[in-house]
Amino acid sequence: MASKRYDKKGRVLQNGEYQKADGRYEYRYTDSNGEKRSVYAWRLTESDKAPLGKNSKDYLRGLEATIKRDLMDGVNSYEANRRTVDDLFELSLQVRSLKQTTVARYRANYDLYIKPRFGSKWIGDIKHSDILKFFIELLDKKGLKPNTVATVYTILSPAFNLAVRDRLIRSNPAQTAYAEVRRKHDFSKQKKRALTIEQQQAFMRFIKNSRLYCRWGEFYTVLLGTGMRIGEISALCWDDCDFEKGIINVCRSLSYIKTDGGFRNVIETPKTRAGVRQIPMPDTVRAALLRERECQYWEGGLCDVEIDGCSGFVFTNRAGGVMNENIVNQSLNRAIRRYNEEERVKAENEGRKPILLPKFSPHIFRHTYCTRLCENVGDDVTLKTIQSVMGHSSITMTMDIYNDLTEQKKRDAFESLKNKIAL
Repeated sequence: MASKRYDKKGRVLQNGEYQKADGRYEYRYTDSNGEKRSVYAWRLTESDKAPLGKNSKDYLRGLEATIKRDLMDGVNSYEANRRTVDDLFELSLQVRSLKQTTVARYRANYDLYIKPRFGSKWIGDIKHSDILKFFIELLDKKGLKPNTVATVYTILSPAFNLAVRDRLIRSNPAQTAYAEVRRKHDFSKQKKRALTIEQQQAFMRFIKNSRLYCRWGEFYTVLLGTGMRIGEISALCWDDCDFEKGIINVCRSLSYIKTDGGFRNVIETPKTRAGVRQIPMPDTVRAALLRERECQYWEGGLCDVEIDGCSGFVFTNRAGGVMNENIVNQSLNRAIRRYNEEERVKAENEGRKPILLPKFSPHIFRHTYCTRLCENVGDDVTLKTIQSVMGHSSITMTMDIYNDLTEQKKRDAFESLKNKIAL
């Protein structure tokens, strides 16, 4: 029989427990990979007091119980306490099939929000309460919108899921924390509002008659007449426009992303597989494209910029380079402000109520196009056809817009009815 071992207080030490000369306690064990490991603590039990100035957070038998439970479940907690959240994030990017644009967006959000808080921490030390507190602070203290917090979650959760599958940790702390914060905060998405026909027509009249913004007339005409995403219209080439058949082939998307060498334009496939599609070319769009091509010839020739093997881009900026979302956003914001300023003055002089435009993103043109299509659902236009033209990956996305439109029509009908049945 092995002789019993005692600590300096005369207490019997269990198998694997030792006390060092400096007073620290050690527990020796073999991990799930067969490697010899040791953990240390200044306290043997929870009721012990640590020596003055020494770490009092852990006690040996608490660590020992966790290790035994992890070994029973096949969890490698030793490795979890040697790998940082930074390490886990980089690994998750390597093993996931992500586009360059998605990787760039994830890196930007990780560096901004997650890295300062958790980057250097061991993944085994991250608890549910740590992530929950982090999400609440992003919402309440930093004032971030729920969709931004949702983006942070889509970065954190897959990384911790990877650690769970690699049996480094038992559960995903981000998943449970996000579920809880969603219950306590309003995460319902704010409904996008399409431009009304009146607003749409007023905006286009302003653009075409403005000395500052008339050069954007063809761009917005094509955007409103096709429902393309900004990345798709920015990547549109003349070879994609079949004037004879009257169709536009959407097969790529352009993004302006940050890389190790700085910012650059990249060409990728559309957002989803359904994004590769053909769009009918209405007469107004055809005319706008032909005017744009004629204008470019007159100004010195078609765009000769080449990006990732693509050239002959339809729309260019003032410097002759390609369009991108940043350029469109800046110009659109200025145009909306100028339009509203002029419309207020004009309406006051004419003694009428002004037709003002809300602040909106370029994506609202796509939403407006889809809304106009949904307004004409009938024998010739079906929701399935609209889904195909829009490049929606699911009919649910198309149905959401159609249902919102139907609900608005119901409200308008009952509002009108109230005046007719009022006593």
